[in-house]
Amino acid sequence: MRLLVHDFGCYAFIIPLARWFAAQGHEVLHLSARDLIGPKGAPSRTVDDPAGLTFDTVALGRPFRRYSLPRRLWDEARYGRGLAAAITAFQPDLILSANTPPLAQALAAWHSRRLKIPFVPWVQDIFSLGAAPMVGTLPAPLAGVALAALRWLEFGPMRRAAGVITIAPTFVDNLAAAGVRHPQTLVQENWAVPLPTPPAPTAWAEGQGLGTARILLAAGTLGQKHDPELLAHLATGLADDPRVRLVVVSEGPGRDRLEALKAAGALPHLVLRDYQPAAQVPAMLASAEIGIVQLCASANGMSIPSKVYSYAAAGLPILAAIPSDNHAAHLIRTHGLGLVVGPDDVAGFLAAARRLLDDPALRLACRAAGLSFTAEHGNIDRIGQRMMAFLNQVRHRDGSTLGSARGRL
Repeated sequence: MRLLVHDFGCYAFIIPLARWFAAQGHEVLHLSARDLIGPKGAPSRTVDDPAGLTFDTVALGRPFRRYSLPRRLWDEARYGRGLAAAITAFQPDLILSANTPPLAQALAAWHSRRLKIPFVPWVQDIFSLGAAPMVGTLPAPLAGVALAALRWLEFGPMRRAAGVITIAPTFVDNLAAAGVRHPQTLVQENWAVPLPTPPAPTAWAEGQGLGTARILLAAGTLGQKHDPELLAHLATGLADDPRVRLVVVSEGPGRDRLEALKAAGALPHLVLRDYQPAAQVPAMLASAEIGIVQLCASANGMSIPSKVYSYAAAGLPILAAIPSDNHAAHLIRTHGLGLVVGPDDVAGFLAAARRLLDDPALRLACRAAGLSFTAEHGNIDRIGQRMMAFLNQVRHRDGSTLGSARGRL
């Protein structure tokens, strides 16, 4: 099968899946956004890669503008047209498209339908749920029209897709509430693959001038779904321990807010760093003592923080400020991966941080639980077989046959 794996955010966990697909004899194009600023995996060939695996990108020529609505829509449209061109050039038998913004996803899905190529959205976030508070600031008539248009763009292509993959059972319920009740739906949680032998635990910290500091790490996007003020409160609350550092590895508006707070106040224990290259991420994780996960209450229905999986794979105890009914909170509690408090519980967040710092036995238990969880949950052979069985089922139901995408134009 010629399989296009479109991974807009270039997630580290999707790249091994593309490799696994290619190792089964499929011709796989892994396509990602070149100009999206954020934490990314390493989409490049290695000496051991199967011959059928190719990595490429869709480029805008400048950074994708996430946080300005009119400019974002313009960039989404440009990106969607670029993705459509890549689909035409590759002529896949099936397209799996992960976490793509609604307008870009809709343009790609419509183009795929015109070419009669089965299209499977892989739903990582439900964008219209997250955008509702921002759209709600518009004047009443315009807000209603804008939100209806966004929902039409997001959910319409899902209803007409060959199949749908979601990352948690709660997403199935949320999509059903939006009118997406696709008979071909797979629930496949995200994952992180077990890490190779970890680097020296202080290598990254020493390279960052942090020596032997006890690091609480918050790595990843700080956008509309996250509260940078909570991190500032945590840094302030831990200021009485001279060895502790709260290290935030991020860029964008949330990072800018923390820069301003650090400049305006006494936050000597807050350390800010840009996104790290994918090759440095294992060392960065190994240098940390605790991994921080955040999600605002307003984003609860639209997102599940994937950092839970990467922190668990690194053996990091997790300190989470997320809604109690979020799937990530369920994972942390069920598997003993760390401690969870509500997203607005500043005092509870600080108390949980102190408990993890002060209790080495608890940290060791969380580490063992995380590694055990990852060994079971991140088995790429099991995941790949399940995903491929679903994709083959989708294709056969869609009426396509091997090689049928070639020569359509």
